[in-house]
Amino acid sequence: MFTEVTLADHRREDFVRFELAIREIDEILECHLVSGGYDYLLKFTTRGVNHYQSIIEGLLERNIGIEKYFSFIVIKSPFIKPHYPIERLIDPSA
Repeated sequence: MFTEVTLADHRREDFVRFELAIREIDEILECHLVSGGYDYLLKFTTRGVNHYQSIIEGLLERNIGIEKYFSFIVIKSPFIKPHYPIERLIDPSA
């Protein structure tokens, strides 16, 4: 499950409060501060939609600054690369 999160306010302390609160949620595997139409992209792993929804509801109840969120259920992952192209990143001629 991927979730786009937009914060209500954008002061430094708002970002810190949000990040500290979600860091302790084991089901959130990744948190990315992004540019564009929302503030964060989160990657969740849960037992199912009901489990995910209970986590989201808990976050909303904690009043950590979430203005809105959009959820995307992963239907299929055609591939996930377990490595990075380190050689190409270090040496562009490779």
